[in-house]
Parts: sequence; structure tokens; C-alpha cells
Amino acid sequence: QYDIFPGSRHVNRMITLEGMPSPNLGDVPAEETIRKMQRDVPFHGGDPIVPQEGDRVRDLLADRAREKLGISAQADMSDLSTSETLDAIEYFLFPNLVPWGGQGVPICYRFRPNGNDPRSSIMEIMLLFASPDEGPPPPPSPTTKLGPNDSWSNAPALGGAGMVVDQDTDNLIRVQRGLQANKRGTVTLAAYQESRIRHFHETLEHYLTGSK
Repeated sequence: QYDIFPGSRHVNRMITLEGMPSPNLGDVPAEETIRKMQRDVPFHGGDPIVPQEGDRVRDLLADRAREKLGISAQADMSDLSTSETLDAIEYFLFPNLVPWGGQGVPICYRFRPNGNDPRSSIMEIMLLFASPDEGPPPPPSPTTKLGPNDSWSNAPALGGAGMVVDQDTDNLIRVQRGLQANKRGTVTLAAYQESRIRHFHETLEHYLTGSK
């Protein structure tokens, strides 16, 4: 789901639900959904999750996630909603910050200029875990600096997320080259799937030209 908020130039959002099969698949048994989530998402691994009649899969997965998050952070996570615990909730804050909501995916991206080079930028990934209920927060992980051709998996602090970021960014160089080779000088963006990109450029144009 992509959200553009009326009257808000500086914030937009993406939400991806977890633990809910596509409606295109029809009636998927709860046991199959749980099995595949435990298979594909190590975070939900461990002892089998056995649904009883009337149980909602997302609630069961959220209970397992709250338990693991609480142990990891040494904090009480019982007040976290199911969505905060499970779902990928990504906000974009103009012009360069992308925090993810909730504790299930505590990631934040930041993009900064790379000197005066208009063809590149510095991308930072931070993991913002919850602090323990008692005692001082753990010390920050050391910063790992990567070159443009390095794998994100070379950053130990990212753990398994490094492989995911590699998949997400693998085509960026080719996309950029394609945009720069475009003879028309314009880009056609999808009305819904790329609405957040449209929103960013509308806000940028507002500040650069004073347009409404």
C-alpha cells in the first residue's frame, strides 16, 4: 500500500503486510502460511507454531515476534501492535530520510550528497533497535564504509539484511544509466506504484521553482 497524504509535501508511506497470503491465492490454510513464514523469515523460526480454531495467523506470528524482540532488546514489547511487530512500514521524509516504523524492521536510510558529484550520493543504513528497559543502551556498532561496487553483505552489523539490500540495489546502476540515456528528457512514472516518486519530484520542483 502506498500513501500520499493530502496537504503533506514532506511525508509519504509504504506498508507491506506480513503473514497474509495474497487474495489471488484463494483460501490458504493457516498451517501453510505459518510454515512458509517460518521457512522464509528466520525471525519467526524456532518451535512450531500450531494454530487452534479461531486463531489469526498474524496474531500468532506477532506473539512469537514480540517474545523474540523482548528477549533481544531486554524490554517489554507486549504493547506493540501486530502491525508494528510484523509489517514493513516505510516512511519517506523529504528530502533524504527513510525511517521504517515499528520494531520488526528497525531500519533507517539516509542519503547525502557525495561532494559535488550529481551522479552519485552517499547511502547510509542504520539499525535503530529498542533500548533495554533497565540499564544503559548497548554501544553503537562501528561504522562500515563500502565502495560503490562492494556488497552490502560486507557490513557485519546488517546481518542477513545485507543480502536483501544487495537484491534491492543490484539494478540501480543500470536504472541510472537508462535514465541518463533517455533521448526524450522526460520519464513516465506509474500512477500508483511510483506515486511516491511523483510526490518527491513535485515537492522538489516546488522548492526549486516556487510552483504550487
